[in-house]
Amino acid sequence: MKRTSMILLTIAGGIIGVAIVRIFFLNAFQVMGWKLFWNNLFNIHLSMIKHVFESATFGKCLLGFIIGGIIGAIVGKIFKN
Repeated sequence: MKRTSMILLTIAGGIIGVAIVRIFFLNAFQVMGWKLFWNNLFNIHLSMIKHVFESATFGKCLLGFIIGGIIGAIVGKIFKN
């Protein structure tokens, strides 16, 4: 499998991992923060970035992206053979 395909599968796995976290693992307040973040993505001040990185929502989504990416890479290696 080409490197480009492997990268795309890893990114797709990461996105799916974030979606799973969003659907199943965020509570009502975290979902509200998620919506506020994405609705105001281009209006965020640099001082707010620190709060985003410290939030539990960010941690859960980052972990979901990493785990999903690893699973996507494993799937890519399985289909390579």
